[in-house]
Amino acid sequence: MGDVAFEPEGASVRSAGLLSWSQAEVEELSKLNYSTARKAFTKQAQGAALVTTAKIEALKGVTSIFQTALRAAGRPDVRAVNPVYGSQP
Repeated sequence: MGDVAFEPEGASVRSAGLLSWSQAEVEELSKLNYSTARKAFTKQAQGAALVTTAKIEALKGVTSIFQTALRAAGRPDVRAVNPVYGSQP
């Protein structure tokens, strides 16, 4: 995920010795963290395993919808066939 976005040198000391940041600094840190997380998520989502799984599930879903529509139309003898993974029950 990259380096931790923590910069204690940017903090200021307030009452009772507590370390704190201004609201602007907190918002900037949040933006950086969201950006880093978004990049990591996008990279993972574009991975071959996830893309392949998504394609398989999409094809299964479409095939299932057609099977259901055919049965509802009174055509249980006609089967929807997934071109990649064959017939679906």
